[in-house]
Amino acid sequence: QLGALAQSMKDGIAQFKPNVQLINILCNGGLRERHWDQFADVVGFSIKPHDRTSLADMIEKKLQPFLNKMEEISDGASKEWSLEKNLERQLAEWTEQVFLMQPYRDTGTSILAGSCVDEIQTILDDQIVKTQTM
Repeated sequence: QLGALAQSMKDGIAQFKPNVQLINILCNGGLRERHWDQFADVVGFSIKPHDRTSLADMIEKKLQPFLNKMEEISDGASKEWSLEKNLERQLAEWTEQVFLMQPYRDTGTSILAGSCVDEIQTILDDQIVKTQTM
């Protein structure tokens, strides 16, 4: 009996395994409207999920022949999402930064003053390097 149960489980897993790639593609948190539009261009119809869309609904659409191209789109979405998150972190660093200003002679212009100049320069240099590596 245990052998039959084990074989049944193994068969079930083998049957489900081809769907893992589809799940990874469609469950990408970085997918935006434009990516769903690209998927539609690839497969020839809209596959954008709705509130009641299930994995079975997606499997029924027979998307297997398109998975490689869809995976490229999903990978691109992941990279874009990563860039967005990195840029948001960089922006957050600036929202906490205090800019101390002082009047510059009698020109009516203000300049950065004090130790904030060094802090700003450090953040700026760090972010330039991070941005170039993106």
